[in-house]
Amino acid sequence: MAEDETPKSRIKLPATMVKELKAQEVGVVSARRDIQTLKKLGLETKELEDKLNWAEEARKTLLKEFS
Repeated sequence: MAEDETPKSRIKLPATMVKELKAQEVGVVSARRDIQTLKKLGLETKELEDKLNWAEEARKTLLKEFS
């Protein structure tokens, strides 16, 4: 095994969960648009953006590591 290769996890997400995680990308895009609208209205969105960024990173990590 090459040094830069990481072993694949033996844990696999159920197919329905993988499908749902992939479908959530649409929700993330929509949430980003909503946050931009709130910004235009002058509202503070830092906390919302941080939470959305965390959720998106968690979603991507789950898909990458366990599907």
